Amino acid sequence: MSVVNTPVLSQPYMAMSRELRASVEQFFARAEPEQSVLVVDSCGPVITSQFQILQAIGLERLSRMKEVHAFSGGAFALFVYIGLASGAGRICPTQLSTPENERRFREFHHPSSVPVARVLLNLLTGHTVFGSAKPVHDSMRYMLQNEFVDTPFDLMPANLHLHLHDRQAGRSIELSRATLTTPDRASLGELPMLDVISLCVSIPRVYGDDGRYGDPVYARDHRDHIKNVCANGAPTLVSTPWRTGTKDAITFVKCTASRYPKAALMSDMLRMIFNVRNRDWQRYASAAFQFPG
Repeated sequence: MSVVNTPVLSQPYMAMSRELRASVEQFFARAEPEQSVLVVDSCGPVITSQFQILQAIGLERLSRMKEVHAFSGGAFALFVYIGLASGAGRICPTQLSTPENERRFREFHHPSSVPVARVLLNLLTGHTVFGSAKPVHDSMRYMLQNEFVDTPFDLMPANLHLHLHDRQAGRSIELSRATLTTPDRASLGELPMLDVISLCVSIPRVYGDDGRYGDPVYARDHRDHIKNVCANGAPTLVSTPWRTGTKDAITFVKCTASRYPKAALMSDMLRMIFNVRNRDWQRYASAAFQFPG
């Protein structure tokens, strides 16, 4: 019998987890899911940080919410969580807490026997770091069943709203079943979720930037766009690395333990690019699926 090697959570991670869970329960004590909106913000490559709020909400409440919005890595996290929680996973959620899982995620990005040399060569020759979205595809197929990742976007839940950077138009766009009637977005509804999520995390100079759509964080109007999504008038729960607290009808919940989120996100990205172990992958997964609260 294999034993799951679960990291011991230090005080900052335990405190963050308790505060997050308490904030979620307080939010739903005031608002019914059917009248509420969830925003899953960009979280960098450590998508397990967003599993905490998704697990605290649970799949049943998530499916009942009025709208569920996701940006960048938050979209990746949301899709993987829905798959795992609905029984479409190739792995069980607790496996995310193991060193093996984090190592496999890095291996999908660095199949070469000399990964750092490959990255440096790509950067020096003007190529993208990983060349294509294949590492994202491989990661999703490792965690989720093929039938689920190949589901067309237009068959996903009606309350799902993903956001992209339309490079051709130079602005952010919202992708939902309701917006698929827009001529320039109709073709996106036929794409498998594997490709849609890859577009959500298509970071310039990392996975490739030659297509029309990419990571919404890099749109010029991103800050205003996400503010407008959050300020929708409905009770809104926002999971973000940046802040905690309330503003009008918005409840912000911090999904990371770092006091310096900008530095932490940069460190996470560099660790992924240069194939360095990131223990936060395990810590946040453990906080989501194994920490009793």
